[in-house]
Amino acid sequence: MRHPFLTALAVIFAIGCDGKDTGEPELTDDVWEESDTDTDTDTDTDTDTDTDTDTDTDTDTDTDTDTDTDTSGDTVVMDFEGGSPPSPTGFGAVDGFISPDPADGSNTVGQLTKSDAAELWGGVTFAYCPSDGIVVLPFASTRTTLSMRVWSPDSGIPFRVKVEDSSNGKVSVETEAVTTTSSSWETLTFDFSAPASGTAALDTAQVYDKLSVFPNFGTTGAEVGEAKTYYIDDITFLGAVFSNECPSVEAE
Repeated sequence: MRHPFLTALAVIFAIGCDGKDTGEPELTDDVWEESDTDTDTDTDTDTDTDTDTDTDTDTDTDTDTDTDTDTSGDTVVMDFEGGSPPSPTGFGAVDGFISPDPADGSNTVGQLTKSDAAELWGGVTFAYCPSDGIVVLPFASTRTTLSMRVWSPDSGIPFRVKVEDSSNGKVSVETEAVTTTSSSWETLTFDFSAPASGTAALDTAQVYDKLSVFPNFGTTGAEVGEAKTYYIDDITFLGAVFSNECPSVEAE
């Protein structure tokens, strides 16, 4: 006869092997279907790389540099009119004055009288700035000329004009023109790019602010045998418009 305990144990074992309740989760078909991981990843990375690189490089490079020199006209450097006319300083037995125009008493001009004892290099410096100076003349490669009205008692008279640095007499340039009429006014042109023989060339990098005039240059008063009087007016720098004022002087 079987023991009752063994009989009960056999029943329990039979139930476990039948799979009705083993304690483990049962994976049904629905669970497997849901665990089918969708790996179809939408990698649509359509990145809009249409970058507008239309850069406006229209740069206005207006390089209109104002150099304070207007080349549209001329400048009268000295006209002997007004309340403060130029101051004349004669040398080599030539005297300078401010006088009435020999042809028009209402006009004022510069007078140069070359005595019978005058040196061949005698002349007059006309100035209205300190140190016997005038305004700085703006010479350049294309601006090298002065004009001057001249009244001479004789034709064929050489007039020399010298410009220099009022603070350094070693910097200078001289040129000449010859009268073509007598006892009447004419305009002579003095081109400093063509210096007188034996004199220095024009150097546009230098300062020229002093002016002297030599009537009948190269001939002494003794050779002429008498005093001669000449007149000048309207000394004009050609090819530039600029202020006719003296340079400012800083106080020491």
